Amino acid sequence: MVQASVNLDLPPKQLNEFGQLVQDKGEDAFLFGVPDGLISKPIGAHRNRIVHKLEPRIQLYARKLRQMYFREGTVPTEKTFIDPLRLRNADDTLITLAKHRSVVPGVIKGREDHPDIDCVWPWKTPF
Repeated sequence: MVQASVNLDLPPKQLNEFGQLVQDKGEDAFLFGVPDGLISKPIGAHRNRIVHKLEPRIQLYARKLRQMYFREGTVPTEKTFIDPLRLRNADDTLITLAKHRSVVPGVIKGREDHPDIDCVWPWKTPF
């Protein structure tokens, strides 16, 4: 007889997104009323319940992908550099730059000796 393993470190039962919406805004926020069964419907299983069952398969898949990449030579040996157009200004927000569809803001994460750098890159690459 095989006994199933059960992870006892599961968090307490939480409301799903629909239940949280009803709790925050109330039932009057829905024009046609709250949909039946959406509040108590579980959305997927918790990660702690299934991760120990999937770990061996995930590791096997990752190892096979690495072997295939190196065998076929699809891992690029050279790096690709995209030069920024300019440093980012205070009015370069995601919303304002997305309207023009010409540039994209971004951040180069700093390290212990260097601060973060806010730049603006072209919308499409190569130019």
